[in-house]
Amino acid sequence: GENISQGEGLSEKEVIDGFSSDIEQYASTLPGFAEYRDRRENMEIQESMYGGLLFIGIFFGSIFLICLLIIMYYKQITEGFEDQTNFEIMQKVGMGDEEIRRTIRKQISMVFGLPLVGALCHTVVGMRMVYMLLGAIGFFETGLLIACSVGGCLIFALVYSICYKRTSMAYYRIVRMMG
Repeated sequence: GENISQGEGLSEKEVIDGFSSDIEQYASTLPGFAEYRDRRENMEIQESMYGGLLFIGIFFGSIFLICLLIIMYYKQITEGFEDQTNFEIMQKVGMGDEEIRRTIRKQISMVFGLPLVGALCHTVVGMRMVYMLLGAIGFFETGLLIACSVGGCLIFALVYSICYKRTSMAYYRIVRMMG
């Protein structure tokens, strides 16, 4: 508009909005696909996209982690009931309480440890692909990506170790029920 070119009595926001609408009108007359967004609009779109991706990632990651831990927990509890008689026999032949605990920890650490190591290896290997995917939407902050990945791995390992401890305690209680 005329007032925009002269800039009389207008705030900076009004000038930018008027200029943006003029460019948008011009871009719509061009053949083919042409679209104009100012920096503010781009930032709003990117923030909403990043927020949505973050929510989806945390939501699905949490669901998968919870499902994995529940399946592993109940699998080990079922094995504990199946192993009750074996541990009762081992106690009768002289196996001590500490040896039983050590055996249970070793058995459960294999079930919980291997998937944890596998998940961490997949994360390290998959970081290159994640970096390229995020680069496609204009996110190139390597330091932030590495920090978030390390933080995610630490949270995953912490939750995993808590579940491991609770599972081994429950397994031990089940085995001791008969003995």
